[in-house]
Amino acid sequence: MALGNAVEVELAVARGDAYLHKVRFRPSTILTVGTNPMTAVTLDGEGIPDFIEFLNITPEGVILRFTPDIQVEVLSGTQVLASRALIDGGYARRTGDAYGVNLEETGKAVVRMGSYKLMLKVDPVGDAEILTVQTPSADSAQCGK
Repeated sequence: MALGNAVEVELAVARGDAYLHKVRFRPSTILTVGTNPMTAVTLDGEGIPDFIEFLNITPEGVILRFTPDIQVEVLSGTQVLASRALIDGGYARRTGDAYGVNLEETGKAVVRMGSYKLMLKVDPVGDAEILTVQTPSADSAQCGK
């Protein structure tokens, strides 16, 4: 599914009833999640992987990656497919130590890691300006804090 640069992905992170973050990404983006302070989205607590390349947004598509211990629900057309159905149905493909599923142009997914819920929505690109995020370099005193 070649999407060009026509989509962006909204990510909302919640813990219980509290929304912690909401952000949008456009191609080309690789989003990492985990307890490791070097991840783009650092979460704490039990049931959170150390480091996973969670989302890959390219002009060719949007790939959501998950391990078998991460609960995933993807809206595909009118049906909701859970992790096991994605794997058993051939929608998710094994890539290294994780599975990858291609989210549709207007796809939605809910991912549960520990006490967190990560909600993803693929949308056509909007008019909002995308801001550049400055990250510390690996030799910076701020790195990992």
